[in-house]
Amino acid sequence: MWLRIYAVLTLGILSLGQNICAASASQIENDSSQVHDLLRQARVYQNQGYRGQAIALLQEADVLAVQQGLGQNDTGLLLAQLYFELGEYPRSQDMTTRILDQSPAAGIQAQALNILATVQSTLNNSKAATATFTEAYTASVTSADTAMTMTILANHLRHELDHKNARGALGIGQQLLPLSRTLGDVPEVVEIQISIGDLLIRLADQTGEQAYAKHALVILQQAEATAKSEGHVRLQSYAIGHQGRLLINQGQLEDGIVRLNTANFLASSIRSFESAYLW
Repeated sequence: MWLRIYAVLTLGILSLGQNICAASASQIENDSSQVHDLLRQARVYQNQGYRGQAIALLQEADVLAVQQGLGQNDTGLLLAQLYFELGEYPRSQDMTTRILDQSPAAGIQAQALNILATVQSTLNNSKAATATFTEAYTASVTSADTAMTMTILANHLRHELDHKNARGALGIGQQLLPLSRTLGDVPEVVEIQISIGDLLIRLADQTGEQAYAKHALVILQQAEATAKSEGHVRLQSYAIGHQGRLLINQGQLEDGIVRLNTANFLASSIRSFESAYLW
């Protein structure tokens, strides 16, 4: 599964006069708050899987942002992501193009390029996707957002693995591994850690470089501990399940089966059937 970038809302003001009265400033604040509320509601719908409802709210927010002279980057990024998730790839590409044409700040640029690259990869435009992921990585480094950089590298690694480019995948793995050690036990990055662990297992399988499997186990164990301490049972299930698969592949059948059974139990206990069936 492609990783999303969860970014803080920006909603910058595009243009304001030098002198503005208190009443006008208050109106702008109210307008911005209205758009923010729509964005927050849309994200709730998105996380619950109600993408159609989320898009309707975002389209409303997008219109309001134009009417009120507010930036459209936040609505555009969420719309681009949702269109991608719904398989509406041309509309997703249109949104990312709209954002990139405005020469946004590095963080916004990185997010838009990440979405565009995932669309290109899904459409089997491998060379274009590789180039776009590279651009996204450069922009993310400029933004100094390590979690964003790791998300983009993880998605780039998934792309190279999906397209059987072992050399390219190894290059991304070498970039990703040192960064993965810098995350620490931070709840917000557990999902990234789990994805990286899974991808490093795939990298080891495709290239025969088993050192990546060892690194994957360490990362997944760290993700498991963080998820458990924070009470994120679904993520804990994923972390344990991937460990189980890895151990079975390495011939450690007893330990692997125990972990798979634990992962299945945890997922079933919270009725997370989309993960329970994996184990």
